[in-house]
Amino acid sequence: GRCGLCVGASLVRERPFKSGLPWAGLVSEESVMSTAVAGRPSVWIGCVSCLNEGRLVGRWVDAEEACEVAVDDLHDGQVGEGCGEMRCLDCENLPCEVGELSPGAAVLWGELFSEVGEVEWLALCAWVDSGCHVTDADGMPSVSDFEERNRGLWPSFRAFAQEYADDCGLFYQVPERFVAYFDLDKWVGDLEQEFTVMDGP
Repeated sequence: GRCGLCVGASLVRERPFKSGLPWAGLVSEESVMSTAVAGRPSVWIGCVSCLNEGRLVGRWVDAEEACEVAVDDLHDGQVGEGCGEMRCLDCENLPCEVGELSPGAAVLWGELFSEVGEVEWLALCAWVDSGCHVTDADGMPSVSDFEERNRGLWPSFRAFAQEYADDCGLFYQVPERFVAYFDLDKWVGDLEQEFTVMDGP
């Protein structure tokens, strides 16, 4: 069966089964001519002991550099008794479902960003937020599955559906005089039920 995901004014993924769907993405009309580019994922890595004492001691770093941060770096060399464990307590440019992270997990997200690239990153985050993404052996989103399902960025689902119809030859060898009688709106509405549509940037 077909599978897919759309990103933009809406994001689209077909629904034959929960995971294993391509994506098509939709954006607002005014931004369709430009490419939405994501920033590099970053995390706020902090001292757990200080947090438990009611003090915020930490710093923002690029996600892929989280494991390079030492406890001394957070305390400017003035490490208190009990300080040692560090956690990534906040993040930017990561899927909404990503919460508190270990430094090692943050690095995996940073490496994933480098692999996917800034242009497709927003679509991958939307795929994860849909709850229907596929994970790899490390529990991270599978890039190969994402690339198979991604249907790109579109100004509307109808725009996606019209090109989809052309690509699949919906009206191939149908006389033009008969095409006018085809209920395109109903077909587009039915097709949309086979996809998951997510808001784009």
